[in-house]
Amino acid sequence: MKSTFDKKINDELLCPFNKEETFELAKKLEVEIDGKNFNILNCDLLRSLVINRPELTFDYIHLFDQEPFDEN
Repeated sequence: MKSTFDKKINDELLCPFNKEETFELAKKLEVEIDGKNFNILNCDLLRSLVINRPELTFDYIHLFDQEPFDEN
């Protein structure tokens, strides 16, 4: 999946995600968090999946702080 800075995260971007793509995104984000090489786009994308496609992200919720975040 390709992302650009000018592309908003919306249903069109989230709908094609499946379990395998979500796993790859979460794995990439986990490596970035551990290596301190953080990509905010990956974080925002996974957060959007948590909100809009929770069935795909249940196993990866630990990657986020336990504080609430803005859904918009």
